[in-house]
Amino acid sequence: MKKVYLIRPEGFQTHYQVWGSKNTNKLPILCIHGLLSNARLYDWIGEELSSGTEENARRVIALDMRGCGT
Repeated sequence: MKKVYLIRPEGFQTHYQVWGSKNTNKLPILCIHGLLSNARLYDWIGEELSSGTEENARRVIALDMRGCGT
């Protein structure tokens, strides 16, 4: 898993986590949490879907909504 922090010009930062490789032909899975949660909710999903055989592995991206998470 890779944690990424984007610093926005507006003065806030956005956090997201990425599992898997960009080198796959399948569309990535984007996970967006609900109220009072954060991107870490999807740790187990990201690990599960990004691992496995080459033809089954997916790239998973989990976003922290503004004002939530780290």
